[in-house]
Amino acid sequence: MAFGMRSVSASIKQAGHQTRLIFLDPQKVNLPSDIKEQLEPLVADSEIVGISSMARSSDRAKQLLGYLRSMGKRTVWGGIHPTLNPEECAQHADIVCRGEGEGFMLDLIRRWEEGAAWSDIPNSAYRSNGRVVLNALRPLISDLDELPLFDFGFEILTFRLIGREGSRPFSCQHFILNPLI
Repeated sequence: MAFGMRSVSASIKQAGHQTRLIFLDPQKVNLPSDIKEQLEPLVADSEIVGISSMARSSDRAKQLLGYLRSMGKRTVWGGIHPTLNPEECAQHADIVCRGEGEGFMLDLIRRWEEGAAWSDIPNSAYRSNGRVVLNALRPLISDLDELPLFDFGFEILTFRLIGREGSRPFSCQHFILNPLI
């Protein structure tokens, strides 16, 4: 159901930005050989591209982040694996989200829009001068009613995007956020 990324996407949309969710089949171990060609048109107008993963799909996330960085995209890696392993993940993304991503992504988007420094955003990890910086964690969201409803607006698009095989349902491990800022 990918509730985490759907919540982050809904929060970004509520703030007036556009997002695009792209789902990959977590059962597939290897990425399709033409994954870069599939990604390029999907992220061409993206200012920030985020990926979420669990540990079992972290190798695929690293591959995707490599492709995205080679396209000159700003990359964010969030999810369970980066939350637990920020030092490792900061080697592969411009910035890592540790923990809840709703406030983190809104802060990041606002600061990149303004051209302001983002290095002090709570929940972040990143590399600076050869070392990994782990910023403080923000308080957990205590009232979930303050969050918008999960973003299920892209469900129809998932049938035509990367990783869909036949009519077999799948759960989501990776996502790409496309804030058009």
